[in-house]
Amino acid sequence: MNMSSHCRILLAIVSVLVSSGAAAGGEWEPSTLSDKTMQATQDAKVAYDRCLGEQLQASISSEADSRAVADGILRACEDRLAPIRTALVAEKVPDGIIDRYMRQQRSRAAQAVLREVMGAQAMRQATRDAAKQP
Repeated sequence: MNMSSHCRILLAIVSVLVSSGAAAGGEWEPSTLSDKTMQATQDAKVAYDRCLGEQLQASISSEADSRAVADGILRACEDRLAPIRTALVAEKVPDGIIDRYMRQQRSRAAQAVLREVMGAQAMRQATRDAAKQP
């Protein structure tokens, strides 16, 4: 995902939440996110995705339960998301909006990682099964 689409998604989520009454007191408007904040969130997301990819490559051959492997990968990279929260807090984005955005990022990553781990394990099993065929 490139920076502009990441920014559009973030602004769309925040706009919907604000319009539904999630933000209190009019302290913050979704259009007030600075370029610096947008860049910080994008940089953190790239670092998170890179970490997931590296951990996935290192763990893909594991024979452990796919859910345990995926959980270990996600836990190893969790700290890469902290700069996103920090940048959004600095812009006075309401905690509820930040929490929803962070939960969405984690959920998408978990789905993608689990899909990759399960796919790799299925391929290994299919290769084993094919090798057993006379």
